[in-house]
Amino acid sequence: MTPLFRKFLGINWVIVANIIVLITFGIYAIYNAADGRKGFEGMWSKQVVLAAVGLIVLIGVALVDYKWLRWGAWVMYAVAIGGLVLVKMIGVTQNSGARSWILVGGQTVQPSQFAILAGISVLAIIFGDLQRVAPIFRYPFLRIALGGVMTVVPMLMILKEPDWGSAMVGGPTFCGMLLVGSIPFRYLIALVLSVLIVLPVAYYFGLKPYQKDRIDTYINMLMNKKVNIQESAWVPYHLQLAVGSSGFEGKGPLSRKVPEQRSIHRTFFPNEAINDFISGVICEEFGFRGM
Repeated sequence: MTPLFRKFLGINWVIVANIIVLITFGIYAIYNAADGRKGFEGMWSKQVVLAAVGLIVLIGVALVDYKWLRWGAWVMYAVAIGGLVLVKMIGVTQNSGARSWILVGGQTVQPSQFAILAGISVLAIIFGDLQRVAPIFRYPFLRIALGGVMTVVPMLMILKEPDWGSAMVGGPTFCGMLLVGSIPFRYLIALVLSVLIVLPVAYYFGLKPYQKDRIDTYINMLMNKKVNIQESAWVPYHLQLAVGSSGFEGKGPLSRKVPEQRSIHRTFFPNEAINDFISGVICEEFGFRGM
């Protein structure tokens, strides 16, 4: 038996099977969301192709020695930063209004997603292996400082697009890496306290008015206060209706259980339902059991 074949047999196929089930359900949800929407009819089939490519890459990576990340992560990070620079130079704008994509061979590619993957890989090296390669990084605060810089740089570049959602992934990722990165607990406490101190300053001086309005809207809705459902609360209000009206069984695939298939997502989310609000589609059509 060859070493490569042993690695193939050693892959955790239970996890792979779960991934395939989740991907299949996700594609089915996209099929439901895209049904009847002009220009989106074949969106689910494109996802099938992308999922197949992703699974091939997954198995390929699993067969390669993970130690390649010691140098490969830095290359990935450099390529990701280069992609974000290209967005500023030749980026195109999509429905969200953010200039976050570049055209490659007639297809749109979003470098910020690759930057997230590259950032995770680099943080894994910084918190897991760097102190053995460069002894000076045996001091935790140096690893935290370097990891913070490597996280903040792409976050700021993505915020400039502006893509608030993708940029905010960096914060939880960094915190998660700190928890598993053998960082002494006292440093974690100090960081949490520092963030709590900085948050009010960031809110009042770092956010734009529409960003503050979004935060205020969600807080007011949680506290059952009056909100403007025609403007800032339009999206969260209708998502709340979609989820709340679904019940245990939901409105059925393609919303067949409601008259003329007049579900919330089909009525109020003509284009966004297949991406930003796909969770609302799943909740509304498949109900609590589908969540």
